[in-house]
Amino acid sequence: MTMGLVAAAAFAACSGTAVASAAPAAPSGQVSVLGRCPETKDVHVNGGEAHWTVWCSGGRVYVDGYVKDTKADGKCAEVYGSVGSVAVNSANACPKNNKKTFAWNAPGNSVALYLRLI
Repeated sequence: MTMGLVAAAAFAACSGTAVASAAPAAPSGQVSVLGRCPETKDVHVNGGEAHWTVWCSGGRVYVDGYVKDTKADGKCAEVYGSVGSVAVNSANACPKNNKKTFAWNAPGNSVALYLRLI
């Protein structure tokens, strides 16, 4: 997926059904993808990329992955959103070719994650 400055992946995870309301209203140029646990996503924007895996166990939702800056433009790539009801933000990946890993978990069965340049 190559889209403007923000790409999104929203998951109705582990519930066995996709929930249309899982993705907030998207600005122009943003993509939402619905899925379930387990799920692996590769997300790209012009200047950044991210990869994450989502799985559920014991009433908790888990996410791990990385975010990488792919362009020497003075901007940083960041993954942000929510895991369960917990707000999350990755470390900023910059300059070009810098990669940061993340691992989050929380009670629940859904995540809403976004890749952006800041």
